Amino acid sequence: MTLLSDEDPRAVEIYNPIEVCKATDAVPGLLLCEHAGQEIPLSLKSLGLSSDSLDTHIAYDIGAENTAKNIARALSVMLIIQRYSRLVIDCNRPPEAADSIPEISHGTSIPGNRQLSDIEKQQRVEEIFNPLDHTINEHFANNSVRWAFSIHSFTPELNGKQRPWDLGLLFRNDTSTAISMAEYASVNYPLINIGLNQPYEIEDQSDWFIPQHAEKHRIANCLIEIRNDHIRTVSGQQKWAAIVADLIRHSVGNASMPDI
Repeated sequence: MTLLSDEDPRAVEIYNPIEVCKATDAVPGLLLCEHAGQEIPLSLKSLGLSSDSLDTHIAYDIGAENTAKNIARALSVMLIIQRYSRLVIDCNRPPEAADSIPEISHGTSIPGNRQLSDIEKQQRVEEIFNPLDHTINEHFANNSVRWAFSIHSFTPELNGKQRPWDLGLLFRNDTSTAISMAEYASVNYPLINIGLNQPYEIEDQSDWFIPQHAEKHRIANCLIEIRNDHIRTVSGQQKWAAIVADLIRHSVGNASMPDI
């Protein structure tokens, strides 16, 4: 028995594949959007949640997919998109993490995630988490990747606390890339409130792509968080994609390998 049926979409979408990226002067890179999707396998019956709940930030990163696609077009770079909701399994968490398949997310109970067997959990790893991880590994194996950025969005308020940043630049071992982006933004986009390692920090226990892929390949990297009230509309997505693409282009256009 499998989790996904023939009627379910594939877990991974490749957008703007490398063979159609025409910019010959671009530094080879990779974009990732792990929390783009809202899909729930048909067999899981919406995890017992209402459509209203599945339209909130607990289920996916609002506005991140279209923003990431706009960035990919601007930079002529490949984008890997994860189609399923992070409530099914969070593909930017180690699969063994306690909150990889959450029973409660920011106060909302997830009925379809309660009392799962080891087999049910492993199905989600094998059919949703692993295809994304394998796609990333294949891209690194087949291409000379010099930089990688993961595109996310965050809610302006969480647990009663305001999160005032417009843009969060998250980093760990590679400090130079995010700081270069922040310094460039302070001159060219002085009204943007940038949080360094906000609204959270990257850790082995809570993150996957940066520790397990970007850092291991010793390339320039950053996890970019955009406040989701900025990118709920098409115009907002276009505006912020242009800004983020400019920051990325500046930070990696003439970049050498970071000392990480």
